[in-house]
Amino acid sequence: SRGARLAFVELPPVLPKGCAVPARPTALNCQPAAADDRSQEPYNVLLRRVARRMPRVSAISITDIVCPGGSCQWAIDGITLRADGLHFTDKGSRWLAPKFLERLTAAGLDPG
Repeated sequence: SRGARLAFVELPPVLPKGCAVPARPTALNCQPAAADDRSQEPYNVLLRRVARRMPRVSAISITDIVCPGGSCQWAIDGITLRADGLHFTDKGSRWLAPKFLERLTAAGLDPG
């Protein structure tokens, strides 16, 4: 056996508090630029560093999925992704799952 593979999932940027109300998600400050993330990036740097140094370990980003065009979104395709700005909703998780599966497969991980 070649051993198990491991994937770290990088943390997408946290969305601003108070933007989850229906009238706010399109406000400019409620769609922060992924490149401006300061809260999660230090953790992601660490995850990528460990993945580079360890065989059979990958770091997978979903930021470009939840922040299309570099702008982080509360809702995509009419689905609220992270109602509290951090944790995925049930519907958001189901929306993300097939896209995440593609990332796992592309990284050589067989989730089946």
